[in-house]
Parts: sequence; C-alpha cells; structure tokens
Amino acid sequence: MNITGKTIIAGLFSALATGAAADEQLVMNTFFGPTYFLYKPIVEWTEDVAKATNGRVTISIPAGSLTPPPKMVSSVRTGIADIGITANIFFQQQVPELSFPSLPFQISDAEAASVAVRETYDEFLADKKPMNRLGVELLSIVAFNAAHLYSVNGGAIDSIEELKSRRMWSLPGYTTDLIVNLGITPVTGPAVMLNEHVSKGVLDAYFGVGPDAVTDFNVLSYTDGVTVFPTGVSTATFSIFINENVWKRLSEEDRAAIASVSGVEFSRKIGAAAQAYANDAMARIADAGAEVIDASDVFYAAMQEAAVPIYNSFYEATAAQGVDGKALVKSFRDNYAKAAK
Repeated sequence: MNITGKTIIAGLFSALATGAAADEQLVMNTFFGPTYFLYKPIVEWTEDVAKATNGRVTISIPAGSLTPPPKMVSSVRTGIADIGITANIFFQQQVPELSFPSLPFQISDAEAASVAVRETYDEFLADKKPMNRLGVELLSIVAFNAAHLYSVNGGAIDSIEELKSRRMWSLPGYTTDLIVNLGITPVTGPAVMLNEHVSKGVLDAYFGVGPDAVTDFNVLSYTDGVTVFPTGVSTATFSIFINENVWKRLSEEDRAAIASVSGVEFSRKIGAAAQAYANDAMARIADAGAEVIDASDVFYAAMQEAAVPIYNSFYEATAAQGVDGKALVKSFRDNYAKAAK
C-alpha cells in the first residue's frame, strides 16, 4: 500500500538481483488524532519497527482514519489497512478472553495494568492466538486508566440508593452490565457521544469512563462530582494487530524484530502515558470545582457484589474457548500487584 510505481520497480529489481523479498511499506489505521496522548507513542513505535528491521519494514499512518473504530479489525482483515489499533470491546463477543483486564474493580494504575495485561497475555493466551479467529495477528495489547462514576446534578454519589435515584448514562460493556445488575436502565453509547447525551440536560450521572473522557469530550462544565473507587469500575484495553497474511509474508527475522519492540516495555510506555494523561484530567476536574470523593466501604462492597454475575459470565465464555477464566483473572491480578509495587 502507498507504494509508488518507482518504488515497486526498484524493489523488484533489488529482489531479482539479491534473491531477497522487497521491503515492506505498511499502512497503519488509527482513529487517534495527532493531539491525542496515544498518537506520539504509536508514531515512536512505528519508528522502532523500522529501526529494529533495519528499514526493511516501514509503517505510515494516514492523516485521517480509514474506518470507524468498530470496523477497524475488518478493515485490516480485508486489506484496507495492514495494521490497526482499536478497543477490545469492539470484538469482545468473538474474543471474550481478551476482555479480562476490563472486568470490574481490578486496577487503579494504568502503567501497572498495561504491564500486567501484556505479561498475562504472554503467559496464558499467546500460544492460543485468539485474534487469529478474526483474521489478524496481535502485535501488542495495552491498558488505559481506571474508570469512575460522575455526577451531573446533585454532587458526588456514595450509595446504591442515591445511584438508583439518578438518570444514568454508561459506557457499553461491563459497565452497563454492572448498572443493569443494580436494577438501573441506563442510556448507553460510545464515549465520543458522551457530550451529546450530557449536554441535553436529561441525565444526572454518567459511568464507566476515565477522567480524560471528561475533558476530551467536553463534559467538564456539566460535571459536579466524581466518585473514585479503590479499584476502577473498568479499564479500556486496546490491541494493535496486523493482517494475518501480511504477517506471514514477513521474514521470520522481521517478525521477531517487530515482536521485540511490541512487548512489555511498549505496554509500559503506553500505560504510563495514559496514567499521566488521566492524572492531569482529574486535576482539571477538581480545579473546575467538581466534588471528588472516595467511595465509602459500604458503597464499594455493594458495587463489587453487583459485579459477581459479570465474572461468572466471563468464566463461561472463556471456558467455551478452552481458557480457564478464573486462572486468567488470578494471573492478571498477581501480575498487576507485582507491577504496582
């Protein structure tokens, strides 16, 4: 892709002369803009790939996304792009085992979580190659910061009764499942639509996003309270993946080189950037006058109880894929505790 006729001809002559394959110029699709905190680490990763492969594999990023986030995997599988990055929630039904970090109430620090995600994937899932079901090869997996509970009207929430009295919005996935388990029927939608819902004045609270979403999606002026749990309501996880045929086409040497710059240390870099970004956003929320509180033990315990059926469903879904979900979660929590020290 994005290869000029001159480059193709030069590559063919080089291949004929040396017996080697032509260099690979790949296209990576991302919906993150240049001002988003994740964009710079991704660009640095593409540079690391070029360096690790001695320039044999180079990656370019188009100025705008070639497809919306939910279609990122299909765009890579069908060759619209060679590489993509998107949130794991968009393929949670097909690859449920990759959603283990997003289960409720597990993490509070993005750097430790991102390291633990990668370590746990390598230990439990790498040999199973779950993303191959979608026609892509996973290159890296990372985690973001913890999600919280926010108030629009009435200040920070600290009880189930108060939560039930509010008109709620929640992010789809486990966070919505959690709210529904409490007997609440929320409005749901992607985070990018948060402002559209909150600004209409028909909601009293929103649930399941990190503090960066409050500032990025322009709902800071509507937010009057934040409830922070000891461990986050959830965390967003993202995967970087490559078209399976493109991956197989690369030499074994280049595949190993790409893997070497896509592992734990890359995940650590993304997690650290995510946590710094979230800390800055939370400071802005507090500076704007929102009430920021720690959830009481009673409220936290009640929310954890509502999460039990979610874990049970996860264990069933992973068992259907031949994965021990309980052992997977335990490994993640152990790796997180080690990384958080």
